[in-house]
Amino acid sequence: MTDTPPPPDYDFVVLGAGIVGSAIARELAGYPHTVALVEARDDVGDGTSKANTAILHTGFDAKPGTLESRMVSRGYTLLSEYAQQTGIPVERSGAILVAWNDEELA
Repeated sequence: MTDTPPPPDYDFVVLGAGIVGSAIARELAGYPHTVALVEARDDVGDGTSKANTAILHTGFDAKPGTLESRMVSRGYTLLSEYAQQTGIPVERSGAILVAWNDEELA
């Protein structure tokens, strides 16, 4: 029998180091917990997260007052704060939304 050390013990293990997994691990690391971030690929953000449009969704299609609209608004605020803290440039470009019928206009 070999004297193999036991595996590390973590309070949280986050699977996937894309934008969501990395954000969750970062948030958890701000508390008195041990956190492991596990990624199957060779680098973080190398999966679906790297193939996005780099546009921050602001919830224009979420119904006001819903959980979705509150979460999108909070996420936008948090991401803006994080970008400012870390010096990540964010270009606010705006958007034009076209209603193709009366239902979409409502």
